[in-house]
Formats: sequence, C-alpha cells, structure tokens
Amino acid sequence: MQKIKIAIIDNGVDEAALGNEISGKVYVNEKKECVYDEADMSRVRFAHGTICAAIIQKYLANSEIYSIRLLNEDGSGLIEHLKPALDWCIEKGIYLVNLSLGTTHFRDKSLIRTLVNHYVSKGMCIVAATSNSGYESYPASFSNIIGVATHSSFFSDSLKRLFLGINILGESEHTLRLYGVASVTQKCNSYAAPFVTAYIGMFFMEQGFQNITKLYKRFSKKETMITISEKVEPDWICCAVIKANIKKSKADYYFDVVGIEEINRADTLIIDNLSDLELATQYRKNVVYVGSEKIKETLDDCFYWCPNKRVQFIDRCTGNEQELDIPIIVFEVSEKIDVAFLLAEFKKDFADREYNIYTAGLEPEYVLYGLEYVPEQCLSKVKTVKEFIYWQTFYMQSDGVLFCISEGKHSLIEPLFSDIDVMVRIENINNIYLAEIQNEDIVVLKISDCEIDKDFVEKVTNCLVRILTEEEDG
Repeated sequence: MQKIKIAIIDNGVDEAALGNEISGKVYVNEKKECVYDEADMSRVRFAHGTICAAIIQKYLANSEIYSIRLLNEDGSGLIEHLKPALDWCIEKGIYLVNLSLGTTHFRDKSLIRTLVNHYVSKGMCIVAATSNSGYESYPASFSNIIGVATHSSFFSDSLKRLFLGINILGESEHTLRLYGVASVTQKCNSYAAPFVTAYIGMFFMEQGFQNITKLYKRFSKKETMITISEKVEPDWICCAVIKANIKKSKADYYFDVVGIEEINRADTLIIDNLSDLELATQYRKNVVYVGSEKIKETLDDCFYWCPNKRVQFIDRCTGNEQELDIPIIVFEVSEKIDVAFLLAEFKKDFADREYNIYTAGLEPEYVLYGLEYVPEQCLSKVKTVKEFIYWQTFYMQSDGVLFCISEGKHSLIEPLFSDIDVMVRIENINNIYLAEIQNEDIVVLKISDCEIDKDFVEKVTNCLVRILTEEEDG
C-alpha cells in the first residue's frame, strides 16, 4: 500500500529522537521561502513538532512525514509564514496537514480564513488543534478545518464545542519512546490533533481523499473520538457564483465572485431559490441558501448553510439567561440605507482602533460580508437569544455589541437589550445622511453628510468611543 504524505507545520522535527529519518524538512525563512532545514533539533528545549511526528508514526506507521518549521523555540511564529508553508505542501503533493498552532486574535481571523479557504478549495485537508485558552481560535474554528480538542471535562459540553468550532475530541495522552526513553504526553489539544491526523491518514489510504462530511461519519463510530458535524458558519467560501437576488451593497464580500459562466471556478453556489439545488448537485458545489424556505433535502456531500441552521443553533441554547457585561450599541436605520456597507465600515473602523465589536443584524445575507446574523423569528425567544449572543461574544472575546435594526423595529429588541448604552438613529432624507447619537435619552451629537464615507463613520465612531470610555472611567 502506498504511503500517505503528511505535513507537520510546527517547530521542527528531531529525527534522532524519532529513531528514523523523515521524508523532508524545511523551514520558512525571513524572505518567506521554504528552504532545507539544517537546524540541530536536539538543542530545541521543547520538542513539540517531534512529539507530534511520533504520535502520527505510532498510529500510522505507513506514512511519509514532512516537517515545516514555522515556529521558534518559544512556540510563536508569523502568520504570513503560513502561506509559503502551505504552498510548499501543494508543490510536493502533500494534502494532509497537521497544525498544532493558531491564534485567538480577532485581527488575524479574516486573513487566515482567506488563506485556508484557498488551500481547502484545492483539496487540502487541514487538521488544527484548538487553543488551550478556551476561546475561539483560528484556523481550528473554521467550518472547513477539522478542529480538534482533547477529551476533558472542559470540552464535554457539546454546545461549547459548537461555539468553539471543535469537530472532534481525540486522545492526547500517548505513550511514546523518544531517544529510547518511554514517556506519556501531557493532556492538551495539540497532542490530540496528530492522533486525529493519523486516523484521517489511515482513512484516506483506504478510501482515497474524502470530504469532511464523510470523515465525520467514519469517526462518529470510533469510541476514541467524539464528533460533531454541524456547519454553523458559512465561512468556507473561496469563490462563489451568486444566483440569489441579494440587495446590492457597496460592501465587499469576504470571498471572490464569478459569473455563472465560470461556475467551474467556484466552490460555492449562493441561492435563494431551492430549485437551484439541482445546479449545485450537478456541479458538486457547496451551498449557501439565503431564502426563507426550509431545505428538506439532505446535503451530505458538501458544505451548506441556510438561515434555519442559525435558528437551530440558537434553539440549542438552554435558556440560562446571561447578561452581557460589555457595551451595547444599537443602530436603528431607515430605508434607503446600505446596511451591509454601514455595518462593515463600522466594524472595520472599530477594529482599526483595536476594538473587537460583535456586529450583527437581522438579514441572512450579512454572513456573506463577515457579519453576524440573528434571525428575526428568534427574537421572541429572549432567554435563548440572550444566551446565544452572550456565549458568542464571550468565546470571540468581543469588546462590545453593535446590533442593527430597521426603523420601527425597536420594540423587537427591547426585551433582548434592556440596558442599551448608546442608540444611533441613521436616516437618508433626500440623499442626505443624518445620524443622531443618543446616550441615556440625551441626544449627544447630530451628524449630517451627503454620503456614508470614512469621514462620516469616523465622526460617529469617535463619539461612540468617547461615550463608552467615559462610562468605563466613571
């Protein structure tokens, strides 16, 4: 049987400790090039990559291990070095990658999402350990990445795993022999990942490369693993064809878009008519459905998302009411406002000031711009929605909430946000945009402009930051 190639992107592998040579070893240099790794790995204090390699070899001896040293001895590295590492994998025909690394910083999320979506669309299977911090980490939390954590009481709650994007719980305590000495690895997520990688490699050797959905079906039968298969975020898109009648926005989609004539270039079909599911099946495309009907078909062989997935996620919350302890900003906007663009611009402006703002609205297409979506039909379920938003903002380490509603819908969110810190009303009157910022029923500032541009957004954000920081200081 032909061996399967597996890349370990870590802090290097010590062949002497393993007791055998690996198939290749490189490191990413300052020029972002993968070059032959001549480092003396016996001098590395923490042999993390070596331990990962030993775990894979223990459970899958018939494998070719390739080491890509991206991390330094302290376990830190540069995100921009991940691209040349994955490029090297593609060049060498390596399509199974073990990552025991990631980040929890919100500014890294979109960059890593774009990066991994590109390689997964090329057929790569990436197994990533989730952060031991207990917060959402990237890339492990993404839907098209196999996010792994260890068996522990901390990850025993299936709802918590859903929020964190953990797909599989695996064993992390392994008896290994390094330098001829036997020892047991510590209990941590990064040693569960290579265990899962080994079993995926075994499956690929038997069945050929398969999509993640089929992997979950396989592993759901293993006693040593616990799996979930829900795809709760449509975050996997690299390139899409949009057949849905989506309201035109100046906001950028987080992915590339091509016309129907280039459907072979796309990995995803975005639709609002269920009859187009046949087209998705014909061309074997992932599906994002933004219509109002329920999808009755079982779409097992692709990623798919629809608004009802978010409804189901919220319904899984137990209703243990949680009160947000971060600032709440509500935007109430009139018609003729490009809401997706408005929210995207404010989210970006806050991020540029190092504020991680959970930015949400009531329309399902907001997810296509990297925004959050809360279905209007769920707002009556006050306790479960409160719990949902509380845990989302907790695991994302959000600094505040910006929730957008249409004019006249304020009564829908009054039970949800009983203590709104700032209310912002934005109107379009004869193509003049008016913003009224209100704090504790007092109008703090009124702004008018001929367009919603950088200057308009900065003026509003300046006022919001001033109000909220004064409240903190007070």
